[in-house]
Amino acid sequence: MEFTQFSIILVFFVYGTFGAKPPPPTFSLSSTSPNSLTLSMTAPAVSTWSGWSMQWAPNSGGKKKTVTLGKVTEYTLKGMSPLTTYKVRLQTKSKSGSSKFATWKTVTTLDDAPPPPPEPATPIIPEAPQNLAADPTTTSASVTWEAPADNGAEITGYRLTYGTLDNPTANTVNLDPTPTQTQLDGLMDNTQYRLSLLAYNADGESSPVSVDFQTMQEKLPPPPVENIQSTPQETSVEVTWTLPATTTADAIESIAVSFGEEGAPISDLQTSDFASNTVTFTAEQLSPGTRYTVSVVTVNQQGQSDPVTIVAETTITIPDPTEAPTDPPPPPTQPPPEEPDTPIPEMPQNLRATSVTEISARLMWEKPIDNGADIIGYVLSYGPMDDPVANTQTLPVSPTQFDLYGLQTDIQYSVYITAYNGKGQSFPAEVEFWTSSGRTLPPPVEDVQSYPTENSVYITWTLPSVDRTNEIETIRLGFGPYGTSLDYLPYLNLEGDTQTYTAERLAPGTRYSVAIITQNSEGDGSPVQITVQTERARTVATRPPPPDKGYVGDTPPAPVELRATVISPTTIRVDFTDPTLQGRNDIRDERYYRLRYKTEQERNFQFMNIRETPYTLEYLKPESIYQIDVKLVIDREAESEFTEAVVAFTGENVVRDVTAVQLLVTGPGRVDAIINWIPPENPPRAITGYAVEYADGYYVTSRSEFIRVFVNGNTPKAMIEGLSGDTTYHVRVAPRFGSGIGRFSDPPDAFLTPLIPVAGQPLYCDDAETPDRIRERVAWMRGRSGLIGVPLPYCDDYYGVHECHGSVCFCIPGSAPPGTKQCSRGNQLYGDDPNAYATTAPCDAEYEAAREAIDEASKAGKPLVEVRLPYCTQDGYYQSKQCLGSMCYCSTREGKHTGKEVPIWEAQTLVC
Repeated sequence: MEFTQFSIILVFFVYGTFGAKPPPPTFSLSSTSPNSLTLSMTAPAVSTWSGWSMQWAPNSGGKKKTVTLGKVTEYTLKGMSPLTTYKVRLQTKSKSGSSKFATWKTVTTLDDAPPPPPEPATPIIPEAPQNLAADPTTTSASVTWEAPADNGAEITGYRLTYGTLDNPTANTVNLDPTPTQTQLDGLMDNTQYRLSLLAYNADGESSPVSVDFQTMQEKLPPPPVENIQSTPQETSVEVTWTLPATTTADAIESIAVSFGEEGAPISDLQTSDFASNTVTFTAEQLSPGTRYTVSVVTVNQQGQSDPVTIVAETTITIPDPTEAPTDPPPPPTQPPPEEPDTPIPEMPQNLRATSVTEISARLMWEKPIDNGADIIGYVLSYGPMDDPVANTQTLPVSPTQFDLYGLQTDIQYSVYITAYNGKGQSFPAEVEFWTSSGRTLPPPVEDVQSYPTENSVYITWTLPSVDRTNEIETIRLGFGPYGTSLDYLPYLNLEGDTQTYTAERLAPGTRYSVAIITQNSEGDGSPVQITVQTERARTVATRPPPPDKGYVGDTPPAPVELRATVISPTTIRVDFTDPTLQGRNDIRDERYYRLRYKTEQERNFQFMNIRETPYTLEYLKPESIYQIDVKLVIDREAESEFTEAVVAFTGENVVRDVTAVQLLVTGPGRVDAIINWIPPENPPRAITGYAVEYADGYYVTSRSEFIRVFVNGNTPKAMIEGLSGDTTYHVRVAPRFGSGIGRFSDPPDAFLTPLIPVAGQPLYCDDAETPDRIRERVAWMRGRSGLIGVPLPYCDDYYGVHECHGSVCFCIPGSAPPGTKQCSRGNQLYGDDPNAYATTAPCDAEYEAAREAIDEASKAGKPLVEVRLPYCTQDGYYQSKQCLGSMCYCSTREGKHTGKEVPIWEAQTLVC
């Protein structure tokens, strides 16, 4: 027994010395590649821990393999097969023994195929463009749109596709993100197109938007007339034709007929314009038995048709041999004495010599008054000045023209023509003329030299050899900015023997164009052109700084604020602003402005080069509608587009009876005026509005500065706001036709704004405020609406009482109403108690008395003025807030002013 007990005690001693076995381990298993497994272990809380024992095998079966590991907490098992499930278990080893194996754990190795690509990010594309529009012409279209929302990703461009409807994707254009517009050129006229537009960025494209449009039809010259025929008479020819079929593209706008004797140069034919529906033309007062050429062309804005020409011959009437001859006796040098009852004709009118050459001339005159007896014919006498009646012959009564042939070269001739009838001859009409000399154009000057300084150029030339036929009578010298064409240089006329000229007050270092043209009675010789340049300034201090162009890019902007104001039936003032001058009025470079103008009936513009604004166009046609525009020319290579044209009418048809019908006081020191007028009768086109101009001052002159406001529509009424009180104004009105302005009413209407009282500064009826001055101030009221807001005094030395209320004085014809006070000549007020005359409640008494005063003024024929009509309570006493004229104030029940007051425009702020 003792032995057994000893053994038990020994075993217990040993176990207690080395400790118990560790528990099974805790671990995790994973696969991070197709060929490996990873174990992660938790170290046991046993001081005798020495490592691990691991067993693994394929989960599908196979021999287990054991691996002994040291004291690690992570281990990778390599050499595994892809996509294979393995089982692994682990045992903790220690000095006191090994734990039990932990439960098997399984894991599958990864696939050795490459991993699938990551899911792509959702693309961010912009929205579709907005408000796509096309504005077409005949061969182009302006395309505009609005940028869409970009959804957070910047738009990098636009893609525009366009083409005809049968091939809408024929053209593709990539556009920058700005600007949101483009121009399509090279289109076909009268054709439908479709265009599509989308926005794109780095992620993709938006959905497209589309729009269809049609280009305008190209205008063509009209076709010629057809079936032209003539019906000649002895002294007239009637020509008829039919109009061709046309479309909107080649519609006829007018018809031009040229007429003259057969064989005459085209330039000598007389041309007249007719309406587009004209189908007949009659020429009268022709010579019998004469062949005439008639040419007809159709015209529109694109040009004219080929001419259709016909030759017509007037007929000849053979006289009856039994009739008495019509030739009168030879003309006497003096007309026979006139019997009291002799109805001889008057003298031929407007005798003139035209188309004068070296050996011929055409005489033309107008038929005189026959005084009741038919004119039979004319007697023509002509010859050189030393023998003026060397040739005499009779002429028929029609036509009133005759061609002279066989004249001598360079001779002065006298011509006399009398009209005669069965009773006698008229007084002679007389004209003198020179035949051409046979001279030729002069030769040009030679050896032109220039000698410049900083501010001038001295120019010399030599004269060529000439004779009597080509002698130089005048030298025209043109001098202007470099690049100015011959037609637009300003010219000086110099004597024919001049050989020098000095241009002064020039800019240093600047080029100028010079043209020298010889001239005689036959015309201009060949021009000689040179370019000169002044010397540069010698010091930096005197050299002017280079001028700022005032614009960006190669093309300057067009002038702005173009206005045309009709000054008279033949004069228009043109105003505009050059934006490149940046507010300056002086021109420091060689720029000029190309102004052009024409009437609606004229085909071609007239041009002028100017260097100042405003500019006055003179010698215009009355009763005409003018179209005017202008462009800026910096130099030969930089010029703007023409401005949008303005229209002006030079007619006498003007606005009438301009009147300031009402004046409104709207604030401290502020008056508004309502202006009325009578519109023009029978304007040349629809009136689109009015231009109203006004200026202050007792007098207005051509130098007065008028302020202009515009009124749209055809209502003859305008409001002028913000005028000053006690000031004379002048106002005038002109009709507007689109962007053009007609003639202003003249003289301007004058009116006087009222004197506006100021709180705390009463206006008294003292010596300074004379009755004449007061009458002048209110004269505008006669026959017009009364003034709203401020009563005006109308004082009369004999009839009327000066009344003062608050800060305003006025006069009421008749007796003073109860409850008011009279003005003294000083600054003191006196009078009885406000209620002294009251038989009823004080406010009602004053109200009734004021109404009676107004009635008396009306019966007496005096202008109505505003009097005090107080605000009363139901029991006849004064309300706490009263307003009089331009002031409102606090009042007691008895009408006494408490001293608290404000201007009427601040009445809402007054608390009583």
